[in-house]
Amino acid sequence: MTAPELVLAWFEMCRTGDESRLGALASDTFAGHGPGGTTDRAGFVAWLRWYPTAFADQRTVVEDVIESADRVVVRYTTRSTYRGGFLDLPAHDQPVRETGIIVFRLAGGRVAETWFEGNDLELARQLGGRITPAVVVRAAAAEDVAALREVFRRASLDNAGDREVLLAHPEVLVWSGEEIAGGRVRVAVEDRTVVGFATTVPVHGGLELEDLFVEPDRMRRGVGRRLVRDVLDFARAEGVEHVWVTANPHAMAFYTAVGFVPAGTAPTRFGPAPRLRLDVPGR
Repeated sequence: MTAPELVLAWFEMCRTGDESRLGALASDTFAGHGPGGTTDRAGFVAWLRWYPTAFADQRTVVEDVIESADRVVVRYTTRSTYRGGFLDLPAHDQPVRETGIIVFRLAGGRVAETWFEGNDLELARQLGGRITPAVVVRAAAAEDVAALREVFRRASLDNAGDREVLLAHPEVLVWSGEEIAGGRVRVAVEDRTVVGFATTVPVHGGLELEDLFVEPDRMRRGVGRRLVRDVLDFARAEGVEHVWVTANPHAMAFYTAVGFVPAGTAPTRFGPAPRLRLDVPGR
């Protein structure tokens, strides 16, 4: 298979989500690099399952292919129909245009690594949202407790499907803040305002994502995704393999979009809830 043929087969695999083709197209040690960090083969499979469900009816035009030694640089344009799951932006079958550049490193006739740069800012704008590059994530401090409790309460009540049962149990709307002292709470700040937070606790085989809450008026702006990236950095520094979460069913689209994969169910106070796992790349 020539390099241009391999590139076309790669885009066809991404269009269909046919992970059975990955063995022929990618090496066993494949790594993908992009704005969100580095992912391994398992993480790419999770993305491959998500991508064609979020962006359907894909029509890709390969604009340029440049070969040099073991590298192939591709510039492409993809037009598709948005079906939901990107930055939590609502879907109305909107037509979208995506452009990007991918550098492929080939080894043994397969893809060993990719480096991707795309137009997520423009894509979000087409869908009525925006990404917020100015969000800073830092460790929570004791003086953040009041703000974090407000974010927790407002975000919890933002989903109409949960509101009635939560208001019937007001005690679950009070965030304790106990994990701040142990350095397990990370805060997202934008323009000196707390806009979200994540809490992790160690569990067997990894970290448990206990909390992930974003201020409702800052949702769909990349804050949750930025917090997940920070959690992955934290997990990598601790040398753990997986991040686990017991998810609200209403948040499934978000979690799968950032790379979590289903791993069964778990009992909760309000009934069974989806259990998901995110593998930590590059550990």
